[in-house]
Parts: sequence; structure tokens; C-alpha cells
Amino acid sequence: MGLLAYGLVALAIIGALGGIAYKVRESGYDACKVEWSTANAQATAAAEAERNRVESVSRDQAKALEAKLAAQRRLNADLTNVVNQHINRIPPPPAGCPVPAITPELLADANRALAGAEGAAPGGVPDAGGTAAPAVGPDARKPISEAAGSSK
Repeated sequence: MGLLAYGLVALAIIGALGGIAYKVRESGYDACKVEWSTANAQATAAAEAERNRVESVSRDQAKALEAKLAAQRRLNADLTNVVNQHINRIPPPPAGCPVPAITPELLADANRALAGAEGAAPGGVPDAGGTAAPAVGPDARKPISEAAGSSK
């Protein structure tokens, strides 16, 4: 008798589960699942197509840039060859020609010339009542009014 009771309980459980499955199918869950699967497949296909399109555009751009870079490298090599040919055509200095050297006096002159006038920053413009721009001669560091007066 106990075995019969277990069989009836098992049959009741199977029937309940069957009824639940029927209600789920009837409520549209399976249809939604199929619909979602279809939508996911379409979205995946569209994303894959877009990725392939972007990759092909990137490949085309890379090929164009590589071709342009190769052309620029060829042009650079040609220009370098032309410049080197011109440099190689320059004759060497004659024997006994002195090689110019930077002497301390030349360096001091260059530093004074690059420093700018007194009261003006290097490369600056002196103010209206200030000093004149660097000049050669004894009046180089005098104010404009004195320098103009002494030369008359």
C-alpha cells in the first residue's frame, strides 16, 4: 500500500509540473525567448557587419598611409642624395688657409650684441626715454638724447 501511495504522489507531482510547463508555454515565455534569440542573432549579425566594415575601412586607410609614407621616404632619400651630392661638390679649403676660430674677443662681441641695450631685455625694445639700441662706436651706451646731441 505504501508503494501505491508513493506512486500516486509521484503522479501528482508530475501532473503539477506538467501544468506549470503548459501555463508557461501558454503565457508566451517560450515565444519571448524565441523572439529574444532572434533579436540577439540579428543584433550580433549587425554588429559583426559593422565591425567588418570598420576593419576594412581601417585596412584601406592603413594601406593608403603606408603608400604615402613609402612615397615620402623615397622623396626623402632622393632629397638627401641631392643634398649630399651638392655637399660633396664643395671643394676643400686650399692648403694653408686659416681655419676660423672663436676667440674670446669674438665671443665677447657676440655676447654684447645679443644682450640688447641697457635697460632692455634681450630682444626687447627700449622705452621712449630709455637707451638706444646697440650701436657701434663710443656712443653705443648713452641715452638717445645725449647720443644725438654729441654727434651734431
